[in-house]
Amino acid sequence: MTNAITPSQCQPVSAGDFDACMAPFNLTSVPLIAVAVSGGADSMALMVLADRWARATGGKAIGITVDHGLRQDGAAEAQQVGVWLNARAIEHHVLTWQPDEKIKSAVQERARIARYHLMAEWCAANGVRHLLVGHHLEDQAETFLMRLGHGSGLDGLAAMAPVRNAFDGFELSLLRPLLKISKTRLRQTLNERGQVWIEDPSNMNPAFERVRTRRLVDQLCRHEGISPELLAGAACGAGALKRVLESAVDAFLAAYEVKAGKGACEIDLGAFLALDPELQRRTLVRLVAGIGGDKYPPAALKMSRLLAWVRGEKAGRGRTLGHCRISRGARFLHVSPEQPRQRPVARAMVKNITGQNRGVFLVENPDMPYILRNSPDEKLAVQPLQTGP
Repeated sequence: MTNAITPSQCQPVSAGDFDACMAPFNLTSVPLIAVAVSGGADSMALMVLADRWARATGGKAIGITVDHGLRQDGAAEAQQVGVWLNARAIEHHVLTWQPDEKIKSAVQERARIARYHLMAEWCAANGVRHLLVGHHLEDQAETFLMRLGHGSGLDGLAAMAPVRNAFDGFELSLLRPLLKISKTRLRQTLNERGQVWIEDPSNMNPAFERVRTRRLVDQLCRHEGISPELLAGAACGAGALKRVLESAVDAFLAAYEVKAGKGACEIDLGAFLALDPELQRRTLVRLVAGIGGDKYPPAALKMSRLLAWVRGEKAGRGRTLGHCRISRGARFLHVSPEQPRQRPVARAMVKNITGQNRGVFLVENPDMPYILRNSPDEKLAVQPLQTGP
C-alpha cells in the first residue's frame, strides 16, 4: 500500500498560511518574539516566516542559536546562521553551552535541556515572553511513535502541545506554530526564498532513537499507508481527550473543594469515590503534585496502590506519597504536606590510632569518617578520612 503525496503537501508556506498558524496564540498587536534557530531547514524556515509575520504587525523576531560545543563545526555553524540572518536585517544572538567532559550518556537529551534553559534565561533577561521552536508535522509523528514504544499512557501519547506555559520555571511561553506543516513544505519555503540551510550529520546517525524512528515513519508511510498526518492526528486526538479529562478534574475541584488553604485541602469523599476511576487518579495526582511540590507526578504503581487504599471500606492511619500525607475520614479525604522528619543524630565511635593521650584519633561518624589530630601544642586539627587512592 502506498500513500500518495498531494500537491498541497509540497507547496511553500505562504504568508497567509503562517498567519493562520500564529492566530491561535493571540499575541499582542506589536509582538516581541524569539526564535530558536539552529541553522537547519526547519528552524531557518520558521525564522524567515516569523520575521515577516512580526514585521507586518510592527513587532520584532529575534533569532537565538545555541552552540553546544559537541561538534567541531558547531561554533562556525552558529556564526554562519548569524551571517544569514544579518543579511535579512534580523537580530541574532549566539549562546554557548560548556558541556561536562565526563558526560558520555544521553548526550542529545542533556544538550536539549541545556539549550532550552539557556534560551529561557536569555528571554527572561531581555523581556521576551514568547519563544518559537520549529517542531513540525513529522516531529509530532515521531514523538508519538517513540512514546508509544516507551509504553506511555494517554498523557505521553498526547505528544507535543502547541503551547507550553511557564517553561523551565520562567514566565515564558514555548510556541510550536508548525505542528501541522510538513518538513517538505518548509524546505520548499526556503527554496522559494533562495535561503540555504545546514544539514546536521547527527540527523543521519542511527545510534539516536529519533533517527531510527524517523526511518520507521517513512517506512510506514511508503509501505503501509500510515502517513505522518495520521500519526500526528492520533497524537492530537490523545491531546484533546487529555484536555477533556483535565477539564473534568477542574470542574470537580471547583465544585467539591471544601478547603484549600495553608497548603492542605479537604475533599468530599463520597463525591470523589463517585468519579470515574481515571478521574479519581487524575484528581489525586493533581492534589499530590500541587501540595507536595514535586516537579513530576508520583509513579503509576505507587498511585495505583494509594487509590486502592482510598477506595477501601475502612478509614486508616493514612498514607504518604510525593511529600504529602493522605488520610481518609468518614466524610472527607484529606491531603496535606508531609511533616519533615527529624534526622537521627549519628553516634560516632572514636578510636585512638596512636595509643597515646596526645595523638591521632579516628572518628567513625557514619556520615563522614574523619581524622582528629591532637598535637603537643594543644591544637586540634580535623581532616576527612581519605578512603580512596
